[in-house]
Amino acid sequence: MVPHTSPQSSRPVRLLYVDPDREAAATMASALETSGTIDVTTATQASDALGRLDEGEFDCLVSDAELPGRDGVELLETVRERRPDLPVVLLVRTTHEATVDRARAAGATDVLRKEGATQGRWLASRVESLVDEQDLGIAPSDDGDERSLPAAGGSCLFDDRLRVIEVSELFADLYGHEPDALLGETWSGLFPADRGPRTIETVREAIDRRGSTIDDALGVRTDGRVIPVQRSVTATDSETYLCSVLDLSGTDRGSVPIERDARRQRALAELSGELREESDSNAFLERVPTAAAEALGADYCGLFESRPDTVVLRAGVGWRDGVDRLVDRSTTAPHPDRTFRTGSAVTVLDRSADDRSARSPLLREHGIEDGLEAPVGTTDDGRPWGFLGVYTAVRRDFSAAEMAFVRGVTSLLGARLERDRADAAWTTVVALPTEVRRGESPRDVTRRTVDALVGIPGVSTATGYLYDKREDALERAARAGTFDEADGWPASTLEGGPAWRAFVDRERTLVREVGPEPTGAVSEPGLAHGVVLPLGEHGVLVAAVDGTAEVLKPLVTATSIARAALERHEDERVLAAREETIGTQAKRLERFGAGVALERRIDGTIATAASRAELEAAACDRLIDHERIAFAWIGAYDVVGETIEPRAWAGAERSYLNSVSIDTTAPADEQEPTGVAVRTGRPQHRERLLAGDRPERWRREAARRGYRSALSVPIGYAELRYGGLTVYADRHDAFGAEERRVLEAIGERLGHAIHALEVARSLLETTDVVELEFQLRDADLAFVRWAAEADARLELESVIARSDGSIRGLFTAEGTSVEHVLELAGRAPEVTETSFVTERDDTRLFACLFTRDSIVSRLLEYGAAVRSMESGPDGSTVVAELPGDADVRRVVDAISASFPGAKLVRRRHGDRCSRTRFEFLAEVERRLTDRQYEVLRTAYASGYYETPRESSGAEVAALLDIAQPTFNHHLHAAQRKLLTVLFADD
Repeated sequence: MVPHTSPQSSRPVRLLYVDPDREAAATMASALETSGTIDVTTATQASDALGRLDEGEFDCLVSDAELPGRDGVELLETVRERRPDLPVVLLVRTTHEATVDRARAAGATDVLRKEGATQGRWLASRVESLVDEQDLGIAPSDDGDERSLPAAGGSCLFDDRLRVIEVSELFADLYGHEPDALLGETWSGLFPADRGPRTIETVREAIDRRGSTIDDALGVRTDGRVIPVQRSVTATDSETYLCSVLDLSGTDRGSVPIERDARRQRALAELSGELREESDSNAFLERVPTAAAEALGADYCGLFESRPDTVVLRAGVGWRDGVDRLVDRSTTAPHPDRTFRTGSAVTVLDRSADDRSARSPLLREHGIEDGLEAPVGTTDDGRPWGFLGVYTAVRRDFSAAEMAFVRGVTSLLGARLERDRADAAWTTVVALPTEVRRGESPRDVTRRTVDALVGIPGVSTATGYLYDKREDALERAARAGTFDEADGWPASTLEGGPAWRAFVDRERTLVREVGPEPTGAVSEPGLAHGVVLPLGEHGVLVAAVDGTAEVLKPLVTATSIARAALERHEDERVLAAREETIGTQAKRLERFGAGVALERRIDGTIATAASRAELEAAACDRLIDHERIAFAWIGAYDVVGETIEPRAWAGAERSYLNSVSIDTTAPADEQEPTGVAVRTGRPQHRERLLAGDRPERWRREAARRGYRSALSVPIGYAELRYGGLTVYADRHDAFGAEERRVLEAIGERLGHAIHALEVARSLLETTDVVELEFQLRDADLAFVRWAAEADARLELESVIARSDGSIRGLFTAEGTSVEHVLELAGRAPEVTETSFVTERDDTRLFACLFTRDSIVSRLLEYGAAVRSMESGPDGSTVVAELPGDADVRRVVDAISASFPGAKLVRRRHGDRCSRTRFEFLAEVERRLTDRQYEVLRTAYASGYYETPRESSGAEVAALLDIAQPTFNHHLHAAQRKLLTVLFADD
């Protein structure tokens, strides 16, 4: 950090320090005199201070605001009468607006807090700064009238990041803030015109070089009003910066900062407009120095271009007529070379601190004292194209805002130069886009590109390599130019070296040698004789060049064009593949829709079938409606003979079923797929029936009848095997994944439906029945757990086995709340989708679906129907009914195994009597379909027939998960059949 240096460095600053506390005054005086640049005289009261002022000469007065007898402001008023030009600083312990207003009115130069954390060094720097400003005559009016001096000022202290760490009262008052509110504020927050990413570096560079700077700036008050100020900034010896400001409002100079800022903004706007226009490049370069000099009020401005071994003045203003445009021919030009090497955005040129201008004939002959220089653009080797210099013949401090303006101008110049180079490169390869567009393949595009590259001056040979995914290598696709016979032709394959690394890293690489393979990667363009240019994921171009920096840009442009053409070919390939995929997906969607429609038709058949035979025949009829199915048949499994007997078929049967017999005990590779599906319980798919040299008998018979593919799925329920479903198509690979999924689901649905029909038939068609009563005393049963937990009683009202395999139940709960039952059901694995239906007195009706874990499902699985189930805190009683010829032991063992706490307490055989109520109910169940019976039973249990109704038709339909019109249709059909049994049957 450069220490403070006063213009009057020949003697110390003479300071009169007034403090009523004699010890405090001595301590502060010792601290101030430590720097060796301040000589302090102390006083303890106003009268002593006035006496000492009369006796000797002082450069500055610092006084405590609280003095005995006459206070600091009154002392200030007296001093102003005797010494109107003496800088006076008041120290206050607490901030009072009235005190600050009195001090300002009395003419205080600044008001500082006495107890600041950095009081000693801040006060010392402030005193030195005030004396410097006084000696330099800062901010006088044009006519010397004291009344034109600024009315307000103040100071603040910045840290090394240019953030405020101390604020004087007058400084804060100028900005309309309390002092504490400005702590932490940034430089650009106080002076918005100095905004920019390099503001800190720019300001610090200017201050550190000279120790202090003085310029005009713009501040913004808290109310948004812009105030012009004179700004003085000094670097202290403790890495802090003292900033003093004087309000220029109302003075002859008040409009100057605003006008300068407006002039800079206007110049940038005009140059930006010219840049956007398709104007002549040379005219634009000639215009820039004039605009920059006018905006900054500079004496000279020049645009310098760096060329090999020399620097040329391309355009300028202010220079004498006949000045030599060749600024320097040496390779180490003392003036411009350092500007190129610093890498700074803006370099401050100060003749008093740097002898570069003395060693530069151009600057020395014009008597230049100060200036700003900034690099312009970049060349292909990374060095600046040139620089813009702004100079004055007098010593001048340039503000951060002015430096930011110079950076803005150089950015515009760089953009113009880049556009000029791009235009030249495009002209060189202007025909390439049209040429590569004609390429019919990636190899053809590469060939046309390398042919164009060798037409660029400086390119002697070019080779194109495309990436081969299968070989994981770069394969030569084209070559052009004159190849040295000693070096040989380019390599046919590249699997390593700089070319491969350039391809992998996607980075342009300069190489020392090109043929037959690129070798010796280098970073300096002057050492390179070739370049590898990556084509993205497609490959690389390799070119032998002479003068890399000059031809690199058109090569890069050509590479971009070639890469775009290759990407277009790739996009077309991907698009074609995507269209093919979309077509495949459309077909898949069509097949999915056909499968959904088939499932719906089968579901309709299951819902209306009254017997197994009716169900199987209708299912085959529905299956052949599918456009891929030519023949469908369902076979029943004979447990005794272990054979499959056809029960129903539809479509082009052509006596196929008479020509084959299906024995499930035969070897799997000789069986018809139906037998294998039934025996294994897994679907069997035969994609091509004509495949193989020696087809089995069934395959031969099927192929003779025109069948080309087959699919078989098992039909069963739990461990029961009812048979199998097989479909045939008249084309190969007819049954894809979607068709297999649909047929497998249909097989499962048919198994559930057949099981329900078989259980109903066995119970309805026999007069000999067995009634089993089980008791469960532990928590094996969900209803037992619920009753014990809720201290309630639960009773099963009805059980309906649905055609889709689900088992819907209705049960009542007495002695507990709806919420408690639903909470218990939500934790039970035996039920799902439990919902509240209605309430009668203290009894609440619920609906649920029983899972495979429930005792209801287990009994139905073995052909037993649950007639009742009552549960209380002490246990549950379950009554089930089986046909008289059923294997009772098998059922009991299965229940005991699944529910260890179940105990058979009663077994009773009985005969059904004709015309009994049970017989009547059986007849009703036989007449009604499953869906009709479920609708009628649910409507009754839900209170639909109560007066008033406890559940509406819409609510019952929602409970059944069907639409209300469908509910009405099934309900009316069920009611008609019920009335037929009552009134029409004999």
